[in-house]
Amino acid sequence: MVLASSAVPARKSERAALTPLLDAFFEGLGNKAVEVLSANLDRAGARLVRLVESEQRRFMAKPSFEEVVEIKVLDPVRVTDKDVSGNRHGAFSKALAYEGWNRGMLPLAWFDSAPERTVANIVDDVEAVAWWVRLHIGDLPILWNGAGQQYNPDLIVIEIDYTHWVVEVKMDTEMTSADVQAKREAAKRWANHVSADSGVGTKWRYLLVSESDVNDAKGSWDALKKLGS
Repeated sequence: MVLASSAVPARKSERAALTPLLDAFFEGLGNKAVEVLSANLDRAGARLVRLVESEQRRFMAKPSFEEVVEIKVLDPVRVTDKDVSGNRHGAFSKALAYEGWNRGMLPLAWFDSAPERTVANIVDDVEAVAWWVRLHIGDLPILWNGAGQQYNPDLIVIEIDYTHWVVEVKMDTEMTSADVQAKREAAKRWANHVSADSGVGTKWRYLLVSESDVNDAKGSWDALKKLGS
């Protein structure tokens, strides 16, 4: 379970590095280790993985940005076999792609959660927004730790004053997790660095919002920006 977690690189040497950790773990369980693990293997393994990830974050170097190496045009290609729905305010389903957008960069968009789609509906109805796009893996990868792991945000929202917002929507239960906060910090550093580069010429901002923020905003993009972080 530990070797399969995202915290552990896929290298043969990691198995040897894990051995003393497992020895200490089993020793801590005492002479009832077999009995305890037989009844609680998934829970005990998940707890050990969380401890390994926590220690990894504590010692991992943060990514640094020195220059903008390349500026790319965002021109995503979207292909889906999902059923298409024109009811973008109806009951949410991950199995559907939604159409009928006013300010969407692409005619179809699909989402991982209802709050993500709600944010898209909010910005799609705001005159201050020029356009927005739902991001998928690889569209805007942001380096978020020294191990080279990349973070893929949910949306880009561009306002008519050319402010570019990178938006992430999370469930309330995820907001305080160490990974979410580390990705937020990395994305803010990225946005500040890109905005300061004269070769870019646009202002970038990062916005992390929870499902409660989305509900409390009651359809207001300005309110959502104030509620988020």
